[in-house]
Amino acid sequence: MKHQNGVKGGLPYPNNPLWSVYMDDPVVRQLLPGFAVVLQKRVALIGESLRRGDFTETGRLAHIIRGSSGSYGYVCIADVAGRLEVQAASSQDMVAMSRDIAELRGLAEGVLLAVSSLPARGVS
Repeated sequence: MKHQNGVKGGLPYPNNPLWSVYMDDPVVRQLLPGFAVVLQKRVALIGESLRRGDFTETGRLAHIIRGSSGSYGYVCIADVAGRLEVQAASSQDMVAMSRDIAELRGLAEGVLLAVSSLPARGVS
């Protein structure tokens, strides 16, 4: 069973895959490639929303990332997104939010690396 690896102190090691805790579930495993692509897009959008100073949109996207990441077995991503969601709603600390978005970007890359190493659909 593969677990979330490549993570130390919340930050992924460069070029290491980040595995879902649900990798052994065949249904989740089939859905992970789509999740990885959508996660990349949402992380890019959240960065854009923060650059515009749109804290409402930043919080909304962080909320979506938090929920979907937790559902797919990526608790570390959900934790960072949850922290970002709270910051967007309250402190609006640009430095902290930028740091969290950079962390999300790295974690999303780890997910993409993990799913890209999976065999093609229909192949065991």
